[in-house]
Amino acid sequence: MNIILIVASVFSLGTTIIISNCLGAENLKKAKEVAFAALFVSISIMIIAATGMFIFSRQIMEMLNLKGALLQDAVTYFNIRLIFMMFFMATTTFLALLKCYGFAKYTFLIGLLTNIINLILSVYVIYFPQYSPVDGVAGVALSYGISSVISCIVAACIVKVKKIKIAKPESFKDSMRKDSMDMNLGKFWETARDREAWRAACSPWSRRESNMTVAEQQQNE
Repeated sequence: MNIILIVASVFSLGTTIIISNCLGAENLKKAKEVAFAALFVSISIMIIAATGMFIFSRQIMEMLNLKGALLQDAVTYFNIRLIFMMFFMATTTFLALLKCYGFAKYTFLIGLLTNIINLILSVYVIYFPQYSPVDGVAGVALSYGISSVISCIVAACIVKVKKIKIAKPESFKDSMRKDSMDMNLGKFWETARDREAWRAACSPWSRRESNMTVAEQQQNE
């Protein structure tokens, strides 16, 4: 699971950097297309990866030297978590969009909401199993899954309310070209190494401050 979390974090950071560059260049059309591509690719990659890990979940757990009842519990927990991983990946992309457009506070609120729901459901499953349709390891895993679905829905609704546009490219095939900024891994890596892009991603207001500085210099002249 840690590997999946790392991949999600790296993808979210890359999305933030590229969209921040588009917004900095005032290319709103490209920003909308990148948002669509990021959402499409993130969910697609997670579905493929989760399917593969689901099929070989027992072998993966056996590689960790788990045996007996512990092995069965680990496989059950792992498989249930994998089913809901695409919601987690979609939420990560939505949160990246919110940060790019200056709504970073919602990333904290959604994360807090997710953890609270997960905590409440986990306590309910563990301490009140007689009232729960599922209990034990499966119940704890489902608690995570339900909280992931809810956080994804909330994040998508906030993106919609804040009128953050997500648009399919006019030619989706063109967005997969080698020279495309959206999907090209080489360009993605080059952008990720760009210090100015990192500053733009880490400071949503840097562009506004820069514009104010230029305006002040022009007034002084």
